Amino acid sequence: MDFLKIKNTDSLLRDYYQLDEAAKILGCDVKDILWFARHKNIEICMEFYDDDLDVSSGLRADIDDGDLITTLDALEKDDNGYYILSEHSALRLKNDNDNFDDYGFLKCHLKGYFALDAEYKDVLIKHEGQPDEWPEYFIIAGGPELDFPVKFYVNYDERENYFLMDTLWITKKQISNFLNAVLESK
Repeated sequence: MDFLKIKNTDSLLRDYYQLDEAAKILGCDVKDILWFARHKNIEICMEFYDDDLDVSSGLRADIDDGDLITTLDALEKDDNGYYILSEHSALRLKNDNDNFDDYGFLKCHLKGYFALDAEYKDVLIKHEGQPDEWPEYFIIAGGPELDFPVKFYVNYDERENYFLMDTLWITKKQISNFLNAVLESK
């Protein structure tokens, strides 16, 4: 681990870093972070701003629709009415009585950081961080408040509404996990 510039995250000032920033701080290449993200389960995220852009998504969970709504209703909300899914991820439901679309997805809007799945991390590695396609779905970043897995399928027909969608992010905690993974691999 002597080749890395830092040994821990104590000196980091922010909670989130773009991958190229993190690589510079760490003294490695973005490709190194991507490799460890895939093979050592380091979370890489994309950010969604919903405040003005109204980015819609469909939530899929393998539980009963009523139980899903009940579980979400039990979650804490922020000042803007978003259900807090984790320290990084939040969602709000559409403002209509028909919560589910024709395919059984819960209609919602995302805000915050959402993690990439393992399959998309493979795509990132293959294309050296510059794939032609976007992820099929996203998952909750950080420690989720839900006790069951959920997937978020973004409405790509609203692509013009995404702000910094192509930017990959890593949290301070995941940078620490990266450092630990590198140390363990040496």
